[in-house]
Amino acid sequence: MPNLIYGQDPGGGRRPVQVDDNGNLSIDLVSGVSVSAVVDATNPLQVHQVSGSAWSTEGSIAHDAADSGNPVKIGGVARTTNPTAVANADRVNASYDDLGRQVITPYQVRDLIQTAYVALANGTETNLLAGIASTYLDLAWIMAANTSDAAIDIDVRCGTGYGVLLSLTVPADATAGIAPAVPIPQDNTGQPWTVDIGDLTGTTVNISALFIKNV
Repeated sequence: MPNLIYGQDPGGGRRPVQVDDNGNLSIDLVSGVSVSAVVDATNPLQVHQVSGSAWSTEGSIAHDAADSGNPVKIGGVARTTNPTAVANADRVNASYDDLGRQVITPYQVRDLIQTAYVALANGTETNLLAGIASTYLDLAWIMAANTSDAAIDIDVRCGTGYGVLLSLTVPADATAGIAPAVPIPQDNTGQPWTVDIGDLTGTTVNISALFIKNV
């Protein structure tokens, strides 16, 4: 009969160590017990946490030491093609390029970016982008093309009837815009962004903008 390995439970009782049908060791961590083990591909260790217990994982290589062996690391999936999109709130893998640099997009994810366009021909305050309930629409950039032979001032507001948030002066037959270092926050949710060109008539100004959706 082979020799058995025994351990001691928190109460001091002697207990045999058990393995599954494949010879894998299974350990249940309980309060007051710590486990230290070397694990590799040929020696898998299954750990099952029970209610009330606490455990942590650490690698074998300290900060500022030469990387070697197989320390615990944060990893992801290298991408040279796009993955299939998952459903909202599903778990996803982090994406990296094929050199291990994490892929990060500015401002917001693609699905939460909103474009806007309007052509103005008079001084009436006009919606550039309709409001969305419970959602802030923060301005990432705005650009205007002036088709007239005179310079035009454009007033931009983050809600109907609100005070002017910013003004753009567009030279005659030219294009001008602004892309702030950080998006300009909207004051309130559910409000549209509006634009107007004062009391001018007989001209057309084409305005484009990019917004990000926040909560």
